Amino acid sequence: MNYSPVQHHHTQSREFKSARLSQRGIWITLLQYCTSQENNGIIKNFASWKPAEIRKTLNVDPATLRKKSTLWNMVGEDLHIYGYPHDKQAILNKKRQTLANNTGVQPSPRPENNHPPARKSENKTPPLAFWAFLRNTCIMDAWQNKDLNRKEYAAAIQAYQQTITCGERDWQLLKAYYNGYYKRGQTRDSHNNKYYCPASRLKFYEDIIDVLTKAELWAKDTRWKPKISPANAPPPQRNLAIPPPQKTDVPVTPEELKQFFNEINPH
Repeated sequence: MNYSPVQHHHTQSREFKSARLSQRGIWITLLQYCTSQENNGIIKNFASWKPAEIRKTLNVDPATLRKKSTLWNMVGEDLHIYGYPHDKQAILNKKRQTLANNTGVQPSPRPENNHPPARKSENKTPPLAFWAFLRNTCIMDAWQNKDLNRKEYAAAIQAYQQTITCGERDWQLLKAYYNGYYKRGQTRDSHNNKYYCPASRLKFYEDIIDVLTKAELWAKDTRWKPKISPANAPPPQRNLAIPPPQKTDVPVTPEELKQFFNEINPH
């Protein structure tokens, strides 16, 4: 479905009213994902999802989903979302079947397992850009000379894939953010809300998108500016403004042509 119908009897139900305000917003996000997948409100094999997969696929903090809520619950390995519009799904399926009967083209069934795509094998040699990513993200003094363990390495691979478009400004921002947070005590914003700045390298890689988001807020509050030296201008190139040859109607004589070849190829 291309929309997420939230029915009134769901928003007036005991389950919705007893949930926290933050959980209600997460519920809308989960409902949108489920309706886009048309999975009947069940995210199968959710227990095996990694935190980075949850953030990337659902755009939800994994810690919030572990908290008890009346709007979602785990049943075995699957996550069940409250309030899926089964009636709207049935109407849509009936319209598709009617269209298929009239055209003779049967709709392709949706896969039952809506798990995110499998991750690439960690045994493959990562690109050189990954090692540059590790160097740029070793922003804490205690991290610089400490080898990665297996969990940190796997989380770093995921973080690299999520921040592959980050540039020099982003790395400078992270370093300045951590320096301001832990060394200058800039831990709260102008509204006295605490920034999120994990001290563990594992949590840093697992939550790198959240850290970057908070770092952007910190940069706005503190009016931080990157110290990026402007790229050197390329040297001036010659012969860029040579005017095109003027057209002339005067033909070249054989004598002039012979003289020209003698000048470029003297005997």
